[in-house]
Amino acid sequence: MQSMNDDNCGPVFERVEQWKKRLLDLTRRNRLLYLTEAKAKRSVEITSPDIAYLIDAIVNRGRPLTFPMSVADRQLTLTNSMQAEGTTEEPPIRKGDLETNLPIVDLSRSLYRLRHEWLTWQEEQGIHTLFLATGLLKWKEASFPDEEFLAPIILVPVGLERKSLD
Repeated sequence: MQSMNDDNCGPVFERVEQWKKRLLDLTRRNRLLYLTEAKAKRSVEITSPDIAYLIDAIVNRGRPLTFPMSVADRQLTLTNSMQAEGTTEEPPIRKGDLETNLPIVDLSRSLYRLRHEWLTWQEEQGIHTLFLATGLLKWKEASFPDEEFLAPIILVPVGLERKSLD
């Protein structure tokens, strides 16, 4: 039997390093490295509570946190269609643990879209795609100095559950 030493294992270690390099996509297809301001606007910015509280609640204590939602969510309501057309009034809001940068109607749409995309990726590809990004690094590529990109510093995997008011 041949003993294992660095001379015998050199090609194996080289191969492992090649595999590691291929795991991380450093091209522009990687939206975590090449996030643009326009694409970042599709996200939901949590404005309160602070990041230390969020990490402690979600990661350390495993506590689910709730977004504010319209009291009318998950309820069927009948309204006079003539009156509803000109109405731009915000619906009554049920407060949550989190505050965001979006009005309640836009928040509901964004959370619905994020949840739908996340579940689709989970079911079709088996890939977890929903993360709480803490901190964004703004950077420029030397070959394209006019373009600015964003990259999250820490990613915490999260999920979105929809619960009714009942």
